[in-house]
Amino acid sequence: MKKTANMEIEITNFINLPSDRLLEVLGWRNSAYRVLLKTKEAFGNGVIHFNSLTAASADIGLYKDEQSTLPKTGTFLMRLLLIEAEQKGLKTLKLKTLKENERALGLYKKFSFESVFEDEKILYMQKEI
Repeated sequence: MKKTANMEIEITNFINLPSDRLLEVLGWRNSAYRVLLKTKEAFGNGVIHFNSLTAASADIGLYKDEQSTLPKTGTFLMRLLLIEAEQKGLKTLKLKTLKENERALGLYKKFSFESVFEDEKILYMQKEI
């Protein structure tokens, strides 16, 4: 558990979780990290993950719990994901999202992800870091 001036941050690595904690996370997506953010007034809950990880790139994912009440949870999760990516020495991050997901598209564009391909429903984006 990490604490900032007004927020607690809990990051759970799902990869080597003890068996007694596995049931606790069954409701979460099949991902590498769970992030729990808390202030006195609100909470944010989400998942960040790296798939197809190589020495230079990864397909990334970000999920914000719909019940999160903390403003800017998605922004915080993306910042944390970028810090993790830099620590891993990654140079390229790739993602895909539904074209109709305006909130996700806004977040990805805010962090300078660019469209590289699209099909009927999916937009493929990437970012050089």
